[in-house]
Amino acid sequence: MNVVIEGLYSSLPPAGVPGRIFFTLDTKTYYSDNGEGWTEVPRVPAAFVGDSGSGGAAGAVPAPEPGDAAAGKFLYAGGGFAIPPGADPVNVSLAPEAPGPFTVAHGLGRAPKAVLISMTSSFQIWLQSPTGYDATNLYLVASDAGATANAVCF
Repeated sequence: MNVVIEGLYSSLPPAGVPGRIFFTLDTKTYYSDNGEGWTEVPRVPAAFVGDSGSGGAAGAVPAPEPGDAAAGKFLYAGGGFAIPPGADPVNVSLAPEAPGPFTVAHGLGRAPKAVLISMTSSFQIWLQSPTGYDATNLYLVASDAGATANAVCF
């Protein structure tokens, strides 16, 4: 059975009753007595509330479904994942042979409005700065040989 006690952090009693919970009124933090010491209980953020016209609320964002990144979906202010309207995404596989800068044609026929890079290896690939793309190509950098990713161009 858990017992919940509350008070100022300075009044935290000595540990020794496993399962006991202490809530600090001054720091608004929960602590759990494990019998040998007090450990802070991680906070769980409130759920994200999307804007439906009257505003939303900050909080934990819902996890995307498997395949959302490859499909080019973004989190919208309303709280759901979707492909941006008017965007005909083009998927480009990225597999440079060496680390450093490399260029890949995207085939979109215009400069992308946005590019989403979804890693498929433990290495990193990112857009070059200041020019990461133009009407023909993506200009990228790979951290290591063997880096792989999918780029979705909108």
